[in-house]
Amino acid sequence: MNKKLISLSALLLSLSMSNTVLACSEHMNHSSGHWVERVTEKLNLNQEQKAKIKVISEKATIELQPIRSQLRELRHESNQLLTAANLDESKLDKLINQEKDLLGKMIKIRDMEKRDVSVVLTTEQRAKFSEMMQNWEKKQEANKK
Repeated sequence: MNKKLISLSALLLSLSMSNTVLACSEHMNHSSGHWVERVTEKLNLNQEQKAKIKVISEKATIELQPIRSQLRELRHESNQLLTAANLDESKLDKLINQEKDLLGKMIKIRDMEKRDVSVVLTTEQRAKFSEMMQNWEKKQEANKK
């Protein structure tokens, strides 16, 4: 019984995290053009940098699409599992592990996107970009409270 409760709690925590990451990722997908505009404006990018960063952002968005789709499918499977008469713990464990892997892939794609953008920037722009990312992270932490 305790093992089922722990497994169920882990799944619910995992689902709530994936919903947050998925929503954030989908928001970034819809606002990626806006993100590029903000970076362009704040960092005073030249035309070549703008073009390169736009390609980087589009590439990340394309790479994230199948992962988002897979997370939606996992969420659907999890909901079915949670409403079933009997909880299949091995399937629960499998879903949790799949979700962790997908969330890790999403994080890596976004981190690589940031790295690729920083490579395009000058030293001064890179420092400002780093400051922008730190401010964004602070805002995200404040929104969690």
